[in-house]
Amino acid sequence: MTESQLLSNILAKMDSAKFKAAGYQMIEYSAQYMETLSKRDPLPQVVPGWLQKVMPNEAPKAPEPWEVIMNDFEKVAMEGMGMPYMYVISLDLTMF
Repeated sequence: MTESQLLSNILAKMDSAKFKAAGYQMIEYSAQYMETLSKRDPLPQVVPGWLQKVMPNEAPKAPEPWEVIMNDFEKVAMEGMGMPYMYVISLDLTMF
């Protein structure tokens, strides 16, 4: 199996069942966020320029698995999130 074929197998498109599961996971994440607001810092503990340091230099060349996206969301996007703001995250149909 070539590297390209292996990559295609790993990063296969999201079917409808996986899309639904990812949507439910995001809903659960959002609900948990709202339930734990009182335990969160009111202001993000970041400094100007922090996001540029944690972002890759280029966008991914192929779709990434949902688990990678959620991990990035938690470790990158939520790191800079203060309360009480919860930005609406929508699952774009382009992932489908």
